[in-house]
Amino acid sequence: MKEAQLLQSIQEKRNPHAILISGPEGAGKRDLGRRLAACFCFGEPDAQRLINEPNYMECGQDGILMPDVRRIGESARMMGFNGGRRAYLLMDAHRMSEQVQNALLKTIEEPPKDALFILTGSETGLLQTIRSRCALVRLGAGRLEETRSALEEQGIPRELADFAATLSDGVPGLAARYAEEEYLALRREALYLLEKILLGPGAVLETAELINREKENAPDSAREVLSVWELVLRDALLFQLGQSNFRSRDALALVERIGKRFTIRAVQGMINKIIQAQTKLVYRPNAAFTLDAAVVGLSEYKEHRK
Repeated sequence: MKEAQLLQSIQEKRNPHAILISGPEGAGKRDLGRRLAACFCFGEPDAQRLINEPNYMECGQDGILMPDVRRIGESARMMGFNGGRRAYLLMDAHRMSEQVQNALLKTIEEPPKDALFILTGSETGLLQTIRSRCALVRLGAGRLEETRSALEEQGIPRELADFAATLSDGVPGLAARYAEEEYLALRREALYLLEKILLGPGAVLETAELINREKENAPDSAREVLSVWELVLRDALLFQLGQSNFRSRDALALVERIGKRFTIRAVQGMINKIIQAQTKLVYRPNAAFTLDAAVVGLSEYKEHRK
């Protein structure tokens, strides 16, 4: 379903009771969720009106746990403040544990009257029973040419704009981040660490040093390091499958070396290790511990060579 159609259905009060907004990071899932919630509560998609609104609840910035879902369920069963309609935005819902998702299911499978549940996140991380009860909105990537041009208009050199647009798969918000020198410096270090972990003597100490230097933004830095590693490994998987549409264009030599050194099964296993680490960062944001565990997990695959 497209955004305009969904907004119209909400305004006409014929909307679904649950909506899932999926798409890549930086695609605007949270902003759309807030517009939909505002439209449901007030009849117009003005997200500013949600500030201090008692009939609106938002969670997921620091993970969604069982107490959050119970609080949402209890709130949804009550009459809205001043008889108003109630909207609930659950961000990164795919990172909920299966137990928490099942608890949420009990609420949305028998939805209370005048309540709307809006989930954002990846379709693959959610239970089928949850997905089947949600209207789906997919926010796709933009055209690479448009994203590159937008970056150039901001004064970013063409070569860097092209790299950031490709790396982000055309997602404007993500491309802007990838063009920042702060990110590029962290990326260079992440690539160096991955090469040492998989092809060298290891990098536990270097990883700890990186997080110590990034103490103020440690969880965010750890997420970005894991994201760099995941994308390189996904490109290595493409290499093994004979494809060439790589996004890690600054790490082609590393992509090829990993692709030639390890089996497809090993690379898939590495990707799963990283996804597990990314999930742990949501619920237990101990960046140093999580990255150390990821390094150890990846290092185990040194034995899974071709």
